[in-house]
Amino acid sequence: MRASVAAMKKAAGYDNPAMADIHHIDPTLALTPENAKVMDPVEHLKYHDCWRDIIPDYEGLRILMDDRQKVQSWRIGNSNRMLAADRGTDKLVPLTKKMAQALLSVCGDREKQIDVEIHLWMKAHKKNPVVKTILSAPGVGPILAACFLYEFDPNAAPHASSYWKHCGYAGSSHDRYTKGQASGGRKSARTLGFKLSTQWCKAGGKGEPCFYLVMLRQRKMKTSASSRMIKHTFRQSDGKTQTVEVEWMSDHRGMPAHRDMDARRIAIKAFLADWWFVSRTLLRLPTDSAYAEAHLGHERTIIDPAAHGWDWSATT
Repeated sequence: MRASVAAMKKAAGYDNPAMADIHHIDPTLALTPENAKVMDPVEHLKYHDCWRDIIPDYEGLRILMDDRQKVQSWRIGNSNRMLAADRGTDKLVPLTKKMAQALLSVCGDREKQIDVEIHLWMKAHKKNPVVKTILSAPGVGPILAACFLYEFDPNAAPHASSYWKHCGYAGSSHDRYTKGQASGGRKSARTLGFKLSTQWCKAGGKGEPCFYLVMLRQRKMKTSASSRMIKHTFRQSDGKTQTVEVEWMSDHRGMPAHRDMDARRIAIKAFLADWWFVSRTLLRLPTDSAYAEAHLGHERTIIDPAAHGWDWSATT
């Protein structure tokens, strides 16, 4: 089949086979010339809904953020290999270890340089309404702001819940994954939300807590006193996971962390709903009411960035 793939790409006008993709038409059947199609790589990504159209004003930021992710991946990967060798759980040839040490140093320096370049990009675009407004959000600095601009595409999010789904927050965490299927949202987006909630917690210890931290604390207090039964998944001593039904207030293994992550998730979803409204409004894209307001009849909506600490004067 490998020779057939190369021939198919050449027949489609690609002299360099690496410049084209092969689309598996029916994945349930074997990959054969009849069940394959030569596609442009970008068109292939768009077909699988993996391509994100970047707003032209943010193209330079996208390149920087892509570089940052790659360099971080190299640094963390080499750091883990070095640690494994130091712990005796892995072995490295001396020359390879020397190369890994050099690459670790280079990646660390380049990562710091990229962060400086991101700060400069944010400063150069501070008059952009979207950039100014995300920088005014509670707990958001230049790097986190750049991450939110990079990670979330308002053009592909017709509803506030679209951002939640992007993170994997549209449903219960224990229903996030389906075996054998790609699901669960982007882990990088969930990591970004966790970092932001950590910033709220740090800032809350030094002064007046922001709206989202108050929401986080109230949710944690509520679940700590609740006898409602929930599904709780935890890792056993043998490494396997088990799901049990326990009360919210239970001290079962892992429950304090479960309550903490639940509270963070509630606050992060409120922030993402505000960010969705801000980004869509400033780009003159339509926005609809929150589901709870439009379909459940709730009079109070969670979407109110002006009341939650966002500086809407930044839009002028």
